[in-house]
Amino acid sequence: MTAPTRTSAPSAFAKPSAFARIAGTCHDRRRWVLGIWVLALIVVGGVSGAKGNGFRDEFNLPDSDSKTGFDILDNDFGGRGTGITGTIVFRAEQGVEDPAVRQAIATLLSKVSALNNVERVESPYDE
Repeated sequence: MTAPTRTSAPSAFAKPSAFARIAGTCHDRRRWVLGIWVLALIVVGGVSGAKGNGFRDEFNLPDSDSKTGFDILDNDFGGRGTGITGTIVFRAEQGVEDPAVRQAIATLLSKVSALNNVERVESPYDE
C-alpha cells in the first residue's frame, strides 16, 4: 500500500524573484537610481581621467611581422616609409587667406623644413 501524494497548487502569493524586487525598488525610487547612475558615471570618468595614461603615438607590438618591418625601415632606411607624419594647424581671426597670415605661415613652414628630421613640408597654399 502506498501513501497518498499531496499535490499543491501554485500559490498566487508566491515570493517574487530577486530581479523582480530590484525592478520594483528601482521603479519606486527612479530619481534616486538616475542620480546614482549619473554619480557613478562622473566618478568612473574622473578615475579614468586621473589614472588613465595619456595618448601615445608609438607602435609597440613585440614579435610581430609589422613591428619587424618597422624596425627594418628605421634601422636600414632611416625611418623613411614608416608613415610618421605631423600636421600643423593654423587659426587666424581674419582667415588664412590674409596676406599677413600667409607670410607668417610661410615663415613658420620654412623654419620647419630646415629642421634635421623633416623630409618634406607641404604648404596649404601649394596647389
